[in-house]
Amino acid sequence: WHAWDKSGGYGDKDPANVRNHFRRGLAYAIYLAVACVQGAGDLEAYRALYRQYVPAIEELSKAGWEPIPYATASQGAIAERFGSFEQGELHFTLRNYTDAPVQSKLVLDRQGLGIPAQAQLVCMDILPAAPTLSAFAPEGQAIDLESQGSRAFWVGTRQQAAQHGFRLAAATLEKLERLFSTEMKESDRAAWKTAVEMARSGSQASGEQ
Repeated sequence: WHAWDKSGGYGDKDPANVRNHFRRGLAYAIYLAVACVQGAGDLEAYRALYRQYVPAIEELSKAGWEPIPYATASQGAIAERFGSFEQGELHFTLRNYTDAPVQSKLVLDRQGLGIPAQAQLVCMDILPAAPTLSAFAPEGQAIDLESQGSRAFWVGTRQQAAQHGFRLAAATLEKLERLFSTEMKESDRAAWKTAVEMARSGSQASGEQ
């Protein structure tokens, strides 16, 4: 697996091409090459990008790619769907294959996606380190895409957003527990178990008293 260039050759030594490799991977939830990039140069130069893109790709992969997007993107952008509204894990990626930046509009087929007509949706760009929620426009969400760029979004209701955040927290805690398992004391494990259970409980909470 390599950061292929446009001609189909190895592009691992070209920083611009490697960055494009990250964007391609995000669009289709394909994990990024490591060994070939390291072998071709300084892997450390891309550490910040790996730390951004790998968790986002993992989130998309866990949601699962769906063959019918039930959504369209304007300006020639390609939309892919991961996950479902029913499960609270509805994600979309958009990919701009042109050499010019565009502003695309992501329009959802609510009926096809099983979204109630009256549901007020929000969306979240899953790539930034500190994602924020914004209202999803009923007529379609305008999304800026750089040349050859990709973006990935979670879409749902505000309640689903809170549940989604708890699911991510639980997954992160479980991952860290596996990483530091041999160094944990029994008291650490008990506290960790409580934290994981709390996160799991939050992922099922309705917000009602």
